[in-house]
Amino acid sequence: MLGAGTHNDLGLTEPLETEPRCFHTRPFLVMDGNRFTGALTATINDPRLRGLPPVGAIDQFVDSTDVTRFSDRRRRYITGPGLGTPQLEQ
Repeated sequence: MLGAGTHNDLGLTEPLETEPRCFHTRPFLVMDGNRFTGALTATINDPRLRGLPPVGAIDQFVDSTDVTRFSDRRRRYITGPGLGTPQLEQ
Protein backbone atom coordinates (compact mmCIF):
# COMPACT_ATOMS: atom_id res chain seq x y z
CA MET A 1 0.00 0.00 0.00
CA LEU A 2 1.10 3.55 -0.67
CA GLY A 3 1.76 4.68 2.92
CA ALA A 4 3.68 1.55 3.84
CA GLY A 5 5.80 1.75 0.70
CA THR A 6 6.56 5.41 1.35
CA HIS A 7 7.54 4.58 4.93
CA ASN A 8 9.97 1.94 3.68
CA ASP A 9 11.33 4.24 0.95
CA LEU A 10 12.25 6.86 3.57
CA GLY A 11 14.57 4.36 5.27
CA LEU A 12 13.83 5.62 8.78
CA THR A 13 13.37 2.07 10.09
CA GLU A 14 13.99 -1.43 8.87
CA PRO A 15 11.53 -2.19 6.05
CA LEU A 16 8.12 -3.32 7.28
CA GLU A 17 5.61 -5.62 5.61
CA THR A 18 3.49 -3.60 3.18
CA GLU A 19 0.59 -6.00 2.68
CA PRO A 20 -2.67 -5.20 4.47
CA ARG A 21 -3.99 -7.70 6.98
CA CYS A 22 -7.37 -8.58 8.44
CA PHE A 23 -8.67 -6.44 11.27
CA HIS A 24 -8.80 -9.02 14.07
CA THR A 25 -11.30 -11.65 12.90
CA ARG A 26 -13.27 -9.21 10.78
CA PRO A 27 -13.15 -9.20 6.97
CA PHE A 28 -11.65 -5.70 6.75
CA LEU A 29 -8.13 -5.14 5.49
CA VAL A 30 -6.00 -2.64 7.42
CA MET A 31 -2.34 -1.66 7.52
CA ASP A 32 -2.00 -2.12 11.30
CA GLY A 33 -0.41 1.29 11.75
CA ASN A 34 0.85 0.42 15.24
CA ARG A 35 3.69 -1.47 13.56
CA PHE A 36 4.91 1.74 11.94
CA THR A 37 4.47 3.77 15.12
CA GLY A 38 6.40 1.19 17.13
CA ALA A 39 9.23 1.01 14.61
CA LEU A 40 9.56 4.79 14.46
CA THR A 41 9.33 5.20 18.24
CA ALA A 42 12.09 2.63 18.68
CA THR A 43 14.46 4.94 16.77
CA ILE A 44 14.07 7.83 19.25
CA ASN A 45 17.32 8.13 21.19
CA ASP A 46 16.65 11.23 23.30
CA PRO A 47 15.46 9.99 26.74
CA ARG A 48 13.36 13.14 27.27
CA LEU A 49 11.43 12.46 24.08
CA ARG A 50 11.15 8.72 24.76
CA GLY A 51 9.63 9.53 28.15
CA LEU A 52 6.78 11.58 26.72
CA PRO A 53 3.34 9.95 26.56
CA PRO A 54 1.88 9.21 23.14
CA VAL A 55 -0.09 11.97 21.43
CA GLY A 56 -3.18 11.52 19.30
CA ALA A 57 -6.90 10.93 19.30
CA ILE A 58 -8.28 8.71 22.06
CA ASP A 59 -9.43 6.05 19.61
CA GLN A 60 -5.79 5.48 18.70
CA PHE A 61 -5.12 4.25 22.24
CA VAL A 62 -8.44 2.88 23.48
CA ASP A 63 -10.34 0.07 21.83
CA SER A 64 -13.51 0.44 23.90
CA THR A 65 -16.75 1.91 22.64
CA ASP A 66 -17.77 2.51 26.26
CA VAL A 67 -14.81 4.84 26.74
CA THR A 68 -15.03 6.60 23.39
CA ARG A 69 -18.82 6.98 23.48
CA PHE A 70 -19.22 8.67 26.88
CA SER A 71 -17.43 11.97 27.47
CA ASP A 72 -17.06 11.46 31.25
CA ARG A 73 -15.24 8.17 30.64
CA ARG A 74 -13.02 9.77 27.99
CA ARG A 75 -12.05 12.51 30.43
CA ARG A 76 -11.25 9.99 33.17
CA TYR A 77 -9.07 8.00 30.78
CA ILE A 78 -7.25 11.07 29.46
CA THR A 79 -6.56 12.47 32.94
CA GLY A 80 -5.87 9.10 34.59
CA PRO A 81 -2.77 8.17 36.59
CA GLY A 82 0.47 8.75 34.73
CA LEU A 83 -1.16 10.70 31.94
CA GLY A 84 -0.50 14.20 33.19
CA THR A 85 1.07 16.84 31.02
CA PRO A 86 4.84 16.24 30.86
CA GLN A 87 7.22 19.16 31.12
CA LEU A 88 10.42 19.32 29.08
CA GLU A 89 13.29 20.99 30.86
CA GLN A 90 14.97 23.76 28.91
